[in-house]
Amino acid sequence: MTTRRQLKKNKGGGVRNPVMPDQKQGHSGVTVTQETEAAVFTGPIPPPEALEKYNTVLPGAADRILTMAEQNSEHGRSLDKEVVALSHKYARTGQLLGFGIGIVALSIAAFCAYIGQTIPATAIGVSVPAALVAAFLKTKR
Repeated sequence: MTTRRQLKKNKGGGVRNPVMPDQKQGHSGVTVTQETEAAVFTGPIPPPEALEKYNTVLPGAADRILTMAEQNSEHGRSLDKEVVALSHKYARTGQLLGFGIGIVALSIAAFCAYIGQTIPATAIGVSVPAALVAAFLKTKR
């Protein structure tokens, strides 16, 4: 027999038997047995037996539940499409900006070399493209 104290103790975790008999002594000495059953399902759509019971209680409820699940699924797919499109847009913008920064840096390095400033030309010509390559490789991982 499962007592309330045992149920309270088990409340924090563990697996309980879904059908728990609870026996009580009646006034006339007759033992009364009561069973409690709990059903759990995951996902937006209940099992067919539950859908049938929903329809019995409220006609058309099963159709409403299925429509709600379909709309929820479609909403999730549309959000995924938006996220992928924005991700591609940001990646493309980053590539274009990196290319522009690289061209400007190499142009400045070429100009420094042209006017005889070899140390700044070398520093700019090596460090900026190296930093861009490192950033590009880091985003690909």
